[in-house]
Parts: sequence; structure tokens; C-alpha cells
Amino acid sequence: MGKTFSFVSGALFGAAAGAIIGVALAPRSGAETRAMAADIANDAWDNMRDTYEHGAEEARAAVNDFGPMLDAKT
Repeated sequence: MGKTFSFVSGALFGAAAGAIIGVALAPRSGAETRAMAADIANDAWDNMRDTYEHGAEEARAAVNDFGPMLDAKT
């Protein structure tokens, strides 16, 4: 697992660095580049928040289903 984790983390870091460098060197004005970077960051934040909320809802549902199931078994 150590090699796999190292490879995946290196690949993600390389992809992120490549994206940042690509955006930074794009032939746009600074204001356009900053606006685009802000939009990307906001979209990423929204996606992470949505993923967290979805996971929290599923965990809550699993916990709520577990109690009655445990009561029925005992």
C-alpha cells in the first residue's frame, strides 16, 4: 500500500501543480486569470461541501437504520 499511496499522492500533486502552472502561464490578462482561478476554487469548494453533506446524510441514515435493526435482533 505504501507504493500505491506514494504513486497516487505524487500523481495528484503533479496534476495540481501542472494545472496551476498552466493557468498561470495562459495567455490571458491577470484579471481574467484570477477570476478563472477563483471560479475553479469556488467550484471545487462547492463540490467538496456537497460530497461531505451527501456522506453525512448517508452516515446519518445508516446510524438511524442500525438502531432498529439491533433492537430487532436482541
